[in-house]
Amino acid sequence: MRGQELKFTLTRLGITYKRFGELIGKSHDSVQRWVSYDQIIGEIHLISLRKSFSKHIFKQIESDWHSHLDAKKKREEEYMERRRIYLEEEKLRYGS
Repeated sequence: MRGQELKFTLTRLGITYKRFGELIGKSHDSVQRWVSYDQIIGEIHLISLRKSFSKHIFKQIESDWHSHLDAKKKREEEYMERRRIYLEEEKLRYGS
């Protein structure tokens, strides 16, 4: 799991960075750094979180995460297409 997925998961579970840090023996600042830099989170840090919630909940969050990524990718592709069209129109308007 990477930092952004951890943020998504904690948000879905209603757990603050501070509370998660307390669960795993790390500071709020450490958790914040993992998220901010989208660092890889060692599985050892996720064990207590996984033990606190059912597999079903984690499966649903994982599914939601993948849906979130798909939607984000679609938005980025739509933006790039709009940008490409805009640049082509500008090229036609002003010539190059």
